[in-house]
Amino acid sequence: MGKQGNQRRKANHESRLDPALLGSEGPGILRAALRTDLFCFGMAAFRHVFPAVPFETNWHHEALAYSLTQVLEGKTPRLIVNLPPRSLKSYFASIVLPAFALGQKPSMSVVCVSYASDLALKLARDCRALMETPWYRDIFPEARINPQRRAEHDFMTIARGGRYAVSTGGAMTGRGGDLIIIDDPMKPTDAASALQRANVIEWASSTLMSRANDKRKTKMVLVMQRLHDDDLTGHLMRQGGWHPLSMPAIATREEPYFLGPSCCHMRRIGDLLHPAYETPEVLEDLKRSMGSAAFAAQYQQDPVPPDSPHIKWSWFGTYDEAPRPSQAGEVWQSWDTAIKDGELNDYSVGLTIMVKDGRHYILDVFRQKLDYPTLRRVIELRASQYPATRVLIEDKGAGSSLIQDLRRTTPLRPIPFAPEGDKVSRFVCQTAVIERGDVLLPRQA
Repeated sequence: MGKQGNQRRKANHESRLDPALLGSEGPGILRAALRTDLFCFGMAAFRHVFPAVPFETNWHHEALAYSLTQVLEGKTPRLIVNLPPRSLKSYFASIVLPAFALGQKPSMSVVCVSYASDLALKLARDCRALMETPWYRDIFPEARINPQRRAEHDFMTIARGGRYAVSTGGAMTGRGGDLIIIDDPMKPTDAASALQRANVIEWASSTLMSRANDKRKTKMVLVMQRLHDDDLTGHLMRQGGWHPLSMPAIATREEPYFLGPSCCHMRRIGDLLHPAYETPEVLEDLKRSMGSAAFAAQYQQDPVPPDSPHIKWSWFGTYDEAPRPSQAGEVWQSWDTAIKDGELNDYSVGLTIMVKDGRHYILDVFRQKLDYPTLRRVIELRASQYPATRVLIEDKGAGSSLIQDLRRTTPLRPIPFAPEGDKVSRFVCQTAVIERGDVLLPRQA
């Protein structure tokens, strides 16, 4: 179904939501549709949640809404949805679905999980605000929020149902759910860390899954972009018992997607998920900026297996002569320090980079085991030798002492920094820069 089909379907949905086109019985028909049709409810609710943003209807919103409806009806009690970023998956899963479910059954307990507390609270706040609008109260008058229990993260209806928001790894003692929604359980920047992935999987398996009010009837939804072959999606799919709905940004095979009981959208190879929103040029720019591995995972829902190389030597550019610092470039030196020169001790490593026009020329790599006095002299000497515009020193161990010592006794003003995550995670985050050819090595190196 192409662009014209999408336009016809959009016009049809909009007409279903326009009382003026439904005759004298229009208000009643419209109200019934909003109470029973998750997609119609979500499309109409959008202006109440994002009043300044137009709703660009697309077939994948219908496919998502229909799959979520199957969850509520108990036909698909365990659902995994994999969609690219900015596809309205959080809107439908964490705002529309809880509000719609509580509207139909105000005594239901809904648990919503996101990777960070501020994201979990933002989604909870939007859901609560929607449920407190006059528009929602007219559609679902029974689903009133108890004024004595309306905290952002934990609000209750007068029927003693409600929505509880928690971040991944958060406390769940004494809490249970009839519907558990896991929406982006992990930050993309943490995905390369085996420890971070294991923590998410352990918490979901041992804590979250045990919070079902009724193991036979509790429904669960996981909505996320793929991040790694061994992310939570990969783990649960290998366990079995979950129904997948995967929609890549660019179709790699012919596949039908059900939009209703008797309606489906057939994707052909090469079809874009939402061409009006993300054109081929936009997707190509994204792939170039984030790197092919991250794009394959987050946009194509096809993460690179863990035994595949993160990097290729062919990605590095080379240079015969680096630009001179006077040519509007900067020279950065970054140091990871140790304090002893024994055979079993760590190396101190200093990297010198010329940064010019978005390109990074590796000028020098220093790697030796040095005692503290010698290391201090080397840093001062090499900062003067190039000369360095900025000197960064990791602010831990010997590095903290070096920062204070150099500031006190030399003209240098080292910049302290504290890297986040393990070395593998930090390395993977930089592979896109290397793949673009923006990291250059000396040709003779």
